[in-house]
Amino acid sequence: AVITVTVNSKDYAVNLPGNVLIMNNKKKKITLARFAEGDIIRLYGAIRESDDSIIDAEVIRNMDL
Repeated sequence: AVITVTVNSKDYAVNLPGNVLIMNNKKKKITLARFAEGDIIRLYGAIRESDDSIIDAEVIRNMDL
């Protein structure tokens, strides 16, 4: 799956591989379906050197859940 996040007015395409860890603010596993536009998230991963608008995520946390 790919989601779009905006940080400081810059859009990033975030690749979420099948093994990405998706958590709420208490570090409990949740599904991406619970996310809503405008939620505050924390994202851990790497920005691609070849294209700095793409992030390959390892962990994504929704701080609003």
